[in-house]
Amino acid sequence: MSGIDLAGGVGSTPGTISKASRKKARAYHNLDQSSEPSNGPNLPAFTPDVANQMPSSFLGQQQAMPPGQGNSQFPAPANPTFVPAAPADPAAFAARPGSSNISQTGGKVNPDDIPSIPGHRDYYTEQYRKTMYPTLSRNLPPHATSDYIAHDQGIASPRFCRLTLNSVPATADLLASTSLPLALLIQPLAKLKDEEEPIPVLDFGEMGPPRCRRCRTYINPFMVFLQGGGKFRCNMCLFPNNEVPSEYYAPVDMSGGRVDRNQRPELMRGTVEFVVPREYWAKKDGEGAGGEEGKGGSPMRWIFLVDVSEGAINRGVLKSVVGGIREALYGCSAYENAPEGHESEDGKEGKRRRLPKGCKIGICTFDKDVHFYNLNVGLLPVYI
Repeated sequence: MSGIDLAGGVGSTPGTISKASRKKARAYHNLDQSSEPSNGPNLPAFTPDVANQMPSSFLGQQQAMPPGQGNSQFPAPANPTFVPAAPADPAAFAARPGSSNISQTGGKVNPDDIPSIPGHRDYYTEQYRKTMYPTLSRNLPPHATSDYIAHDQGIASPRFCRLTLNSVPATADLLASTSLPLALLIQPLAKLKDEEEPIPVLDFGEMGPPRCRRCRTYINPFMVFLQGGGKFRCNMCLFPNNEVPSEYYAPVDMSGGRVDRNQRPELMRGTVEFVVPREYWAKKDGEGAGGEEGKGGSPMRWIFLVDVSEGAINRGVLKSVVGGIREALYGCSAYENAPEGHESEDGKEGKRRRLPKGCKIGICTFDKDVHFYNLNVGLLPVYI
């Protein structure tokens, strides 16, 4: 037994394995590429870019095989190149349905393919007749002449505030390149639709509504309350140290909103009316600086701003506006039915002027400049 080694060799030292036996016991593969023919398929040697070196006939045969059949290691490409059986001529291709009708000779675009701005406007006008316009949405506001119902979600309805541009340019240079005016049209007494919610009237008493201490902005839904509701930051000038009056204090929740937000129309609506405190009231007629202040002491003043530019004159806008002002001041629409026993100052029985007594009128015109007029009765010419 001592002459037999553990690996099957004879004549070696007991307990040892010869190098020759150890080499034979290893598992290894011969990676040499033999040029001798084998019994397998007649395939070329593997190279990284084998697809570029294969004969076109070989690839065509492999592509023709149904999926899952054959022993090819080169499957058909996922997106083979499409070669039409009968190519269309350029004239037939240009005349296909749904293609843009571009003349091959002149390069002119068919007017029917140009987007229509009036058609786009009329489309949304018809849409807002069936759906409500939420003011906090990212949709464009309805056209000024369209009929719509607005839902106040914290931003004023376009009936009250409307920008001349739907998108505000980021820089002054960008605005100048558009050659368009950037302005805000405000109509605080616009008439609401019957289906819209009425404007809430809020009375804060002698305290008045909370306002920013720096820029005097009124409380609105975009004010941010800080320090547990004890202060608020103005959304206009970003002043953060506005003290909340004790009468108006309310704690805030985890999101930073006041717990009474839903009960505060000034924090939920974009348009509200505040009852002004006493310091905003007009003095009574005939009172001096030290007289007692009262409400409704002076009638409202009216000013007519008229466009007298060349375009307004050529389109007849100036003539229409002047006729409307004359009718409002001296025509039939300037009077309304008066109660019994009322004495008309103009001598018209049963009629009284719509404008209150003592009301003052101003007229201002503009084109490239602004023009003001002195309408004092003493400056009227006297004809003899």
